[in-house]
Amino acid sequence: MAFDSTDYFRAEPAKVYDKDNPPARMSEAIRMAVADVEAQERAGIEYDWFDCATCTAGAVVRHLGGKRWDDFGPKWEALFECLSFISMSWGGYSLDGDIFSGNEREFWDDAGFGQVPKNVLVTMTPYGANPAAFKRDMLNLADRLEAEGS
Repeated sequence: MAFDSTDYFRAEPAKVYDKDNPPARMSEAIRMAVADVEAQERAGIEYDWFDCATCTAGAVVRHLGGKRWDDFGPKWEALFECLSFISMSWGGYSLDGDIFSGNEREFWDDAGFGQVPKNVLVTMTPYGANPAAFKRDMLNLADRLEAEGS
């Protein structure tokens, strides 16, 4: 598993997310989503970014026991929009503060992630081209966002 939330040197228990407790930072949301995509793969469910039920956000919805993005309220729905946006399937792109404008910025704000980090440059491998590279790129983005405070 690419992301293991177990930290044996930590005094506090690992975070548990439910419909009333969404991640407070985008880096947490990405790590949660990658773990849920991997669980979806192990269950034999094929990932498809164009199908909301089996995309990055859809894997989280499934893990939480829902059927749709809006099953968990507006904060979760905004988080799902952010996850969908950053896991787009059409090749490499740069993710920086300017890309979160208009609706994308609104999703970030609605999810409560604070200020959009600046100058975060990422090349995202499409899942269909290489699932392992996609998950690696997502986790690299999580590391960078965490370093920037999100």
